[in-house]
Amino acid sequence: MLITFAIDVHLLDDATPAMDRLRHLDADSKVKLVRTDTVDTELDRATDPDKRERLFGASAEYEKVQGPAVFGDSRFDHAVYGDDDETRVLDVVFARFGGFVVCTPEHALTLVVA
Repeated sequence: MLITFAIDVHLLDDATPAMDRLRHLDADSKVKLVRTDTVDTELDRATDPDKRERLFGASAEYEKVQGPAVFGDSRFDHAVYGDDDETRVLDVVFARFGGFVVCTPEHALTLVVA
């Protein structure tokens, strides 16, 4: 089982050594990098058309998965809406690891690099 990292829009053109390492690990099938629908909705609102097209091209390299609903950004049929049980699980994960964690429809936990 691979660890899946859902990347945010600002990481699409991130050239830091850490992000380069994640891209290499993804290419070598050591981890899996994906994007959620919020990446697309954020890019839809980008004001620079050249940058928007470049980042849309970069985002197309990553599988789109359903992530947690982000009100104002998520499309209703492209996001996961949790319940109290999932909230309790996420509270425990956040307390132990920090950062963001996503519950997918398959109830697998996904680390989010933000």
